[in-house]
Amino acid sequence: MAAIGCRAEVQRFLPVVEHTLKAGGTFTEAMIAAYTAVLCSPEFVTIDEKPAAHALDREVGRQVWEASLQMTGLTPDP
Repeated sequence: MAAIGCRAEVQRFLPVVEHTLKAGGTFTEAMIAAYTAVLCSPEFVTIDEKPAAHALDREVGRQVWEASLQMTGLTPDP
């Protein structure tokens, strides 16, 4: 069974395949055109994600720790 959203993704790139075939291209050429379109799409090239809350908390904690060490003149343990 296809995943939810998979059908929409196929419909999005199907015109690339159809255009290539109508222009006299082979099935292989149509597939290469579709793969190229997928790989060049902004959704494939970039990742839209937010850092996990714990990762952000850890980074803020590290920055506070380093700032406090600088204020006291102490150096962190190696």
